[in-house]
This record gives sequence, structure tokens and C-alpha cells, in this order.
Amino acid sequence: MSKWQRDAAKAINFGLVYGKTAFGLAHELGIGRREAQEMIDRYFARYSGVKTWLERQIAETRQKGWTLTLLGRKRFLPAINDRNHAVRTAAERMAMNTPVQGTAADLMKLAMIRIDDALERSALKARVIIQVHDEVVVDCPAEEEQAVRKLVVTEMQGAMSLSVPLKVNTSSGTNWMELK
Repeated sequence: MSKWQRDAAKAINFGLVYGKTAFGLAHELGIGRREAQEMIDRYFARYSGVKTWLERQIAETRQKGWTLTLLGRKRFLPAINDRNHAVRTAAERMAMNTPVQGTAADLMKLAMIRIDDALERSALKARVIIQVHDEVVVDCPAEEEQAVRKLVVTEMQGAMSLSVPLKVNTSSGTNWMELK
């Protein structure tokens, strides 16, 4: 797979869940709007369940005025019924985005708590120092690296019970430049 194909797949997979339009996809990939719309149509034809789920998120949010993360965190979106098209469509994108991105945020918070608690209970000197998107940065002595890797993977993968497995990759280095 070429870099462009990988970038296009990511733009479609993540972008559509966040309400990306053919115009936005065309701009991001440097292609025509018609080609972008064809890519979107093919995606939804192949993964019709995604389209159904997204439409249901909008409909339910329009009815209730709010949407939820998997853990029940509520986001109120009264603008979902606004007469102004731009205001309404922005709220529709949030209705699609919140269950996905909000749940990811909930997951990371749980993982950080679990990692911090496990480190506190252990005899390890390692400590969580920061979270960056879907990553946790842990400062630890070199001799603890393997034990800390195992602990972090265990706690992150166990942070939520989902119908799909949570996979965790680790890397280490003496500074940020070495992390890959």
C-alpha cells in the first residue's frame, strides 16, 4: 500500500465518522470533489452499517437534544435542531463525533488512572508524566523498562471491555526524539 493510499484510507475512516464531507475530503487528499464523493459512496456501500449508525446518532440526538459516550458522559447539543444550516450541521457532526472521540477520551482517562494506581501499588519507581492523544508517557529507570511495559499494556488493554480487542504498542527511549 502506498503512503497516499494509507493516508486516504485514514482520511476516509476517521473523517467520515467525524462528519467530513466530499469537499473536505477532496481538499485533504488533493483530489476533485467528484472523486472524493465516489470514494465516500464506495465506503458507505461497503460498510453500510457505519452509515446507518451515523444516521442513528444524528436522529437520536435530534430527538433527545444530547448524545452519549459509551460510559454515559452526556453532551448536550441543542443546536442540532437549529434553523441555520451551518449551525445545525456543525451540531450533527458533533453528534456523530462525540460517541467515538468522547469514548476514546473516557478510555484514556481510565487507562491513566489504572496505570497510575498500578504503579503506586508496585515497588517500581516509574511514574506517568503526560498523556498525548492516545499515548501515555512514563518516566522510568532503564532497569524497570520491561516491567513497566508489561504493566502499561495490561492496564491500557484492560481499561474498558469492548467487543473488539484493545491493542497497545510501546516504545522507549532516553528522550522524545528516540521514540518511534
